[in-house]
Amino acid sequence: MYKHLQNNTYQRTPVPDMQEQYPTEYHIAADGLKIINANLKVYFPKDEIKSIALHFINGRSEGEDVSAGNETSQITSDLNDLVQSILQKNMVLRNGSNQNFYDRLMIHLGYLAERLSQHQPSNERAIVKIEEEMKTSYPHSYKIAHEIYEAICSELDADLGINEELYLLIHIQRIINEKDNESGLKSSETNY
Repeated sequence: MYKHLQNNTYQRTPVPDMQEQYPTEYHIAADGLKIINANLKVYFPKDEIKSIALHFINGRSEGEDVSAGNETSQITSDLNDLVQSILQKNMVLRNGSNQNFYDRLMIHLGYLAERLSQHQPSNERAIVKIEEEMKTSYPHSYKIAHEIYEAICSELDADLGINEELYLLIHIQRIINEKDNESGLKSSETNY
């Protein structure tokens, strides 16, 4: 954050506002941002409270049922390890040009872990046409997303919703910035 601010490359955070669900974490993050601004003698926009709060939200366990919190933590850890190993195997790494999209994927995985730990059934409708178009347009992204989807289902014994593979595909495509096959570029010309 600080480096981007100093280099005039700072961008607003894509983290969604969850203040209503996590008021304590947001209050602590607001105080933390004041301290950061004062100690570094800079001014980060209030929008950064969301990013700071996310760290507290991801690390929280107070006030939760300990067994539920432990299960969520274990699923989150397993899910992150699994996905990051597949991304690394496919040479998909977090860097300056994709960090916001990479972070969005990690946020998505956090929500997915929470849904899995709560054993929430998927009651979504298939978006078959969009999924088929994305598969055709972004075959390399689809290959990675499909590998992640299959690994989560088999290795974590997870019952993922029918649209989860599409969500993963969208995240991966944004991270690697694969060009649309319709534009005449080959997948090998992908910009990571």
